Amino acid sequence: MSVIAGQAEVTTRGEPHVLLPGESLTIAPGEPHSIRNGGVDTLVVRTTLRPPGEFEAAIRALYEAGAGGKPDVFAVAAVLSHHRSDVRLAGVPWLVQRPLLRLLAGIATMLGRNPLT
Repeated sequence: MSVIAGQAEVTTRGEPHVLLPGESLTIAPGEPHSIRNGGVDTLVVRTTLRPPGEFEAAIRALYEAGAGGKPDVFAVAAVLSHHRSDVRLAGVPWLVQRPLLRLLAGIATMLGRNPLT
């Protein structure tokens, strides 16, 4: 990822990094990480994903699940379950995460709150 504008606070491998415009950081595939806006200006980052998978579709669906303010937990779970190859929750073991997301995604579908159906 490369910072285009703003200040990014990136945590990877439990290590915090502050990136300013023009700086970049390579994050290994599957490496849990978080990116936060570390300043008051708009943060713009550029990422290159290899292979690309469906990360962009996953992120768009996650934003849609949170449209209007508070994210719908069932909708978010449905998106994460569907896009499990591209996006996972950092800090939650996959052995726990996968069945929990599958269960919540099923509930989302039953409630009519699955944004992907």
